[in-house]
Amino acid sequence: MAGSGVILTSDLDRAIAERGQIWAAYDEASGHGAALAQLESQIKFDGVVTALAALTPGHVAPDELAVALQQLQTELSRIARAEADIQATQQEIQKIKNQRTTMIILGIIVVAIIIFALYSQLQGG
Repeated sequence: MAGSGVILTSDLDRAIAERGQIWAAYDEASGHGAALAQLESQIKFDGVVTALAALTPGHVAPDELAVALQQLQTELSRIARAEADIQATQQEIQKIKNQRTTMIILGIIVVAIIIFALYSQLQGG
């Protein structure tokens, strides 16, 4: 019957299901493209493009985009954590510098008091 031009219900159902899967994949890929566009401002592009190894076994563009987006988000999260660690370390360094300055000032004051006390004893003695 398939050769006679009559479409069987199961063939039609299969075609409709396949069409739905294609549109779902398209919608997912469009969403990934939009997410990638939002991340664009966080990524420095120097104009040089290098060939990358395939990220998925099927080498299908929507799947590649999904995996690339996931890896990019992971890398950006790692970078954000590293930047936060750097900032915390810089704040700690500044705190230590402030403590050092305070200790130097206190040391000078103690030495001045000792010198004054010794001078006073020598003058009084």
